[in-house]
Amino acid sequence: MSKSLPCLFLILAFCAIGIPQESPKPEKVLPVVNEVDSWQQVGQQPYEFTWTQRRQDPHTLVDFEDLQGWTLELYNGAQGELRRSREQQLWGEYVARIVYSGVRDESRVIARPPQPISIPGAFDSIDLWGYGNRWSWAPEPSTPPVRIAVLVQDARDKEFRIQLTDIQWKQWWLIHRRIPRARESRRFFQVWLLFGLPRRADHSAYFGLAKV
Repeated sequence: MSKSLPCLFLILAFCAIGIPQESPKPEKVLPVVNEVDSWQQVGQQPYEFTWTQRRQDPHTLVDFEDLQGWTLELYNGAQGELRRSREQQLWGEYVARIVYSGVRDESRVIARPPQPISIPGAFDSIDLWGYGNRWSWAPEPSTPPVRIAVLVQDARDKEFRIQLTDIQWKQWWLIHRRIPRARESRRFFQVWLLFGLPRRADHSAYFGLAKV
């Protein structure tokens, strides 16, 4: 494992490791909602962290404490919202919340940071904390699986998607993806969250710290 990532994207296509990413124009680009309402419910840190006094990884690249300048891109009929939230908690005070829905399998959303995040060195794995909305062992027709991937940009500004997993838990869990070989030529890192959005109902997912 290595260092964290400060970017988030959402998209609904299958992502193979190292597959080049085409860049079609989004139908809409929405600014993040960075303000937090005073009445918003404040969640609690997972009890496992409290009991063991687990500390935040010092190599974290992205913590989502401040989402100023982030945007949410909507493709193929997708709807969504990206906002800073305290409804779920990790180590800091804020996490990223994405509300999403779609009308067909090609619908997707991409949460993008204002600037690419530099990765200081080669990396061979990716970690991302996620709080999902479904249990993988108890499928719910109204909440289809959501696929998650990251976007890596190399020194030539070429973007590559790396598939991580799909949403499998209704709690915080550490998404870990091993890369077949260390990436040395990649200079910038961005996180893509690939969501299958076949239904019109709104769903939410939360994301905390990220690192490579």
